[in-house]
Amino acid sequence: KAPSLSMFTPNYLAPNVTTLTYIGAIVATALLTYFLITFLRRFSIKASARKVVEKIRHTVRSEGKAKALISGVVEAYWYAVGFLSKLIPKLNHETHREYLEKIKAKESDVKDYFEKLTFLYEKDRFSKRRASEEEFREAMLLAKKIESTVLKKI
Repeated sequence: KAPSLSMFTPNYLAPNVTTLTYIGAIVATALLTYFLITFLRRFSIKASARKVVEKIRHTVRSEGKAKALISGVVEAYWYAVGFLSKLIPKLNHETHREYLEKIKAKESDVKDYFEKLTFLYEKDRFSKRRASEEEFREAMLLAKKIESTVLKKI
């Protein structure tokens, strides 16, 4: 018979080995935390919960502002790319122009829609002037046309 843990522990402790393991892990974690904080304080690095919370709030605010700057034309473009990539995958290193050329070469049904949408995307994304409301509506319409065409093929 192979030796087991119960051979080395008294009978009254055998059922509680799991509990003792958990207690040991908790004590080890507490000690590690204590020594880490002591080490950080020794080198004048204060681990303040308030500073951590402020940093998180700042990050969330920054992301919210950045998301607000994304225009509807850009969203429409990436919406269309999401559907087109089911037929022709867009690689991470490809630019929007390279992807447009791939679409033109392989998908004749949507090439005109996607070319116009790519033009609107470039205009909105890279020029100083933001897209107008009419351009936004046109981009959404083009994206919906691309979606319906791709869904028919899938």
